[in-house]
Amino acid sequence: MKGITMDKHNKYEYAATVSYSAEDEGYIARFAAFENCTGFGEKPEQAVHEAYEGLEGILEVMQRKEMPLPDPDTMAQRLKQLKPLIKITTLAKRAGLNPSTLATKMERGGPFSEDERGRIERVLCI
Repeated sequence: MKGITMDKHNKYEYAATVSYSAEDEGYIARFAAFENCTGFGEKPEQAVHEAYEGLEGILEVMQRKEMPLPDPDTMAQRLKQLKPLIKITTLAKRAGLNPSTLATKMERGGPFSEDERGRIERVLCI
């Protein structure tokens, strides 16, 4: 299941990650900051559109109830920018993470746990 990040419809800074599901025979879009908000479609664009419709509803309710919005998971985006400059295996080992897990999360756009983010930030000094 290879994931791609699509965020051209995103006015809230939340990137949708899209993966093909052979089991469901379609594409699933999700957001790192909203685990239970997903979209499904026969094409990636359909899944993204459906996910963003759901996200809009969730955000409207959260704003109406004056609930704090979660921070977008930008760790994956920062790591993708650094990918040409760093060795993922070395970063993972220094952060005490599994290299394949780190590579997968980078490809999918997250989600990274607070612990994982902290370890990576300490290694990268950010």
